[in-house]
Amino acid sequence: MESTLYQLALTNSELALLNRMQELISRSLDTKEIYQGVLSAVEVADLEAVVILLLDEDKNFYLDFNSGLKSEFAESACRVFSNLF
Repeated sequence: MESTLYQLALTNSELALLNRMQELISRSLDTKEIYQGVLSAVEVADLEAVVILLLDEDKNFYLDFNSGLKSEFAESACRVFSNLF
């Protein structure tokens, strides 16, 4: 039962974070403002790292923002996502 409650709390926290990010993105087109808001939301969620990947016109992912990870690891995450899609 404790495990189920923990998972539910974690899921609610993750959904709240995603909702907050969606709100930030829908209010502004300024990437600097969006990323500052994302960093604030991540701090509240007590996460250690943020990686933002974007899609280019050819549907390839590229690393646009990284905080809290070594650049090699963030680039590796980018390659993994590119291979998945």
